[in-house]
Amino acid sequence: MIRLGARLVFCLLLCLFGRAVMGHPFDGDGTGPARAGSSNVQVYLYVEPYTCRVECLVWMPTALNLQGLPPGTELVLPDAVKQQVLEKARDEAASWCVLRIDGTEVKPERKGAEVLKGRPGNSDQIKPEEPVAVMDTMLGLSWEFHAPATLDKVELEWRGFGGVVQAVPVTVVYGPTMEAGMVLTPSAPASVWKNGGRVPPAPPLSKVPTVETSRINAPASALLSGAVLVVALVWAWRSSKRGMARVVAPGAFAVVGCVVAVLVAPGVTWSARLSPDKTLTQEEAGKILEPLLRNTYRAFDQSSESAIYDVLARSVHGPLLEKLYLQTVRALTLEGMDGTRVKITDMAVNVDRVLPHEDGFIAEGQWTAVGTVGHWGHLHQRINRYTARLTLEPIGNAWKITGLEVLEERRM
Repeated sequence: MIRLGARLVFCLLLCLFGRAVMGHPFDGDGTGPARAGSSNVQVYLYVEPYTCRVECLVWMPTALNLQGLPPGTELVLPDAVKQQVLEKARDEAASWCVLRIDGTEVKPERKGAEVLKGRPGNSDQIKPEEPVAVMDTMLGLSWEFHAPATLDKVELEWRGFGGVVQAVPVTVVYGPTMEAGMVLTPSAPASVWKNGGRVPPAPPLSKVPTVETSRINAPASALLSGAVLVVALVWAWRSSKRGMARVVAPGAFAVVGCVVAVLVAPGVTWSARLSPDKTLTQEEAGKILEPLLRNTYRAFDQSSESAIYDVLARSVHGPLLEKLYLQTVRALTLEGMDGTRVKITDMAVNVDRVLPHEDGFIAEGQWTAVGTVGHWGHLHQRINRYTARLTLEPIGNAWKITGLEVLEERRM
């Protein structure tokens, strides 16, 4: 009964103040009727190394018009209509956006559609059973494209014109900068944005720390030959014969054995690592751990799963590889935002304690990751702090993370 009363009060307020307060949110101030030339649509083009993303916000009355759906008589957007809009958008609006990077058309790797409340630059998700006015809702569409580490120009072509949509303003977003001024029309549906150094190439990955331990390397043929000679000497020493007869048979055995060793294992190398003769300090452990963690986050700058795994494997080894992939995807993905991920821009690592572990060590401490992402016309910042125990071991000649136990995770 209380919920029904609240809904009635909400509808009454909309009847009294809706046109004055939420008359046309796409005009920028959200007040009054639509101004002449209002587009009812806003597009954002996000440009960054490895990924380009296009987002489109369509005022709900306009979305209904484009989809040929009746405008309806209810002030509150019915859930059935919301689902119908989303279904038609996923089917019909998927081809509205065409992107070319440095002259080559790129197919989207991910597409999304959702209904939001608010206006461009100030939107929010709709909670379950939340009554929201049709005038205060938008259809949000998104396309994500793979891009190279460095790019020169991006061309956006729009094919979603029709009805009241005859002009589509585009805002280009790179880093913290939002650059407006591009407008697409049916007579000029495509426009090129030139980089000109505004989006620098992706920085190189951090150098994986090498294992500073002594190694013994020897060809397998030399080791086998040495073993044969030892056997021959023991044979000659224990032989009961005298004179040349005492050394002929062992000598012949040694010659044949060495020849066989050279032929069987000419290019094989046997190696052994000597364990470090001292325990690492906290500072030394931090210098090893920090670049590995940085590369772990940098892996998720890539847009394809295979590329992410390839970069991640530079710092992580064993069963932890898949586990850490899933954990980091969850931590970086915005909730309910069609897979949009935060890009980590800075981080700090602090090692409190170092414990020996077989050939490697265990580092106990914290790290803080700071990242941002643009979405629906505004920037999100995310700061995550972790307290954890990490196991690091020498794999080949490089340090890698082989174990992770997160003791605490805080979003700040």
